[in-house]
Amino acid sequence: MIYNGRFQTLLSAMRKKRITRRESLSALGAAGVAGLAGCSGLLGGGDDEYPSETITIQIPFPQGGDTDLQTRLMIEFLQDELSVDVVATNKSEAAGAVLNSDMISDVEPDGHTLGSFFYPLITTFPQVLDDFDYDPSELTYLAQFNQVPFVIMAGYDSEYETFGDFIDDAEGGTVTMAVTGPVAPVVIPVLQLQEQLGFELDPVFVGGGDNLATEAQAGRVDVAANVFSTTASNFAEQRTKPLAILWEKDDDLISFYEDNLDITIEDHMFITDYDDRLENPPLLTSMNGLMGPPDLPSEVQTTIEDAALEVMTGDTGWREEMVNLGAFPQPGDGEQVNQRFDEYASQIEPYIPQLRDFAAEYS
Repeated sequence: MIYNGRFQTLLSAMRKKRITRRESLSALGAAGVAGLAGCSGLLGGGDDEYPSETITIQIPFPQGGDTDLQTRLMIEFLQDELSVDVVATNKSEAAGAVLNSDMISDVEPDGHTLGSFFYPLITTFPQVLDDFDYDPSELTYLAQFNQVPFVIMAGYDSEYETFGDFIDDAEGGTVTMAVTGPVAPVVIPVLQLQEQLGFELDPVFVGGGDNLATEAQAGRVDVAANVFSTTASNFAEQRTKPLAILWEKDDDLISFYEDNLDITIEDHMFITDYDDRLENPPLLTSMNGLMGPPDLPSEVQTTIEDAALEVMTGDTGWREEMVNLGAFPQPGDGEQVNQRFDEYASQIEPYIPQLRDFAAEYS
């Protein structure tokens, strides 16, 4: 992959201690601070301005995954922007849903404990699985880092050359499709396709994302579904090929992956190219971003949103380093995230009973 060398360079740099503006100035101010420490009674009182202490960002995945790396990259820039230490903790037991009662939904809303999220898992889990009892609509969404569509793919040597070939074969028949698990968000657009094409769905739940490519490449399933970032890499390696990117044609998305992976993305790979055969082509994207607990004070929310947007849209180098990670940069603020959540909530609601049935049958 073209970005692979830069990716390794970035990982190496992220493992080293970063010297921030705050640290470079600390030595200059040390003597003055020491002198003032003995005269603290002369200083005015009042509440500390936010942020007044280290900010901890909880990541709901193990180290090394996309959400982890993108969040840690944001942390590197945020701590300079906010002039305060920002640290990460990984909460892999949260199964990617962020968050249940022992995580962000119950922390003190002072802005010193935040979380990263992976959408749309965060909205799917509490509606389908009883183990998650938080209300995603009550959390405070602060920023998004990227936005990548889901995709239906086939093995690279599959007889399906286009999604039209899949439609011809699927109508009125049975489709075996590999997905990560019974409550994987991409099941929703698959169920929407099932309604429109009248096929019988035979789901195959294979766990981790790389297993999806393995099953499709081996021809053990007709198709598989995953996020496009992973599928694009598999396409470059000639393991799988995208049949239907579940989004409208996006020139920026096309340029990003063509430039970084040396692949060709054609119009017929977008599901909206089949609006003559589908009454309602299903669309679905994933997002990574930052959020806070319910009832986060507006001044804290504004501080984090402004700092994150400055990192992502200013001349900071963040965009270039996201590209080095192989991530498609798509900055957004809390309002944009909320809008996307509202759209997905209305999309998923009719299918909650079926997802619950899947979870009960296959979990």
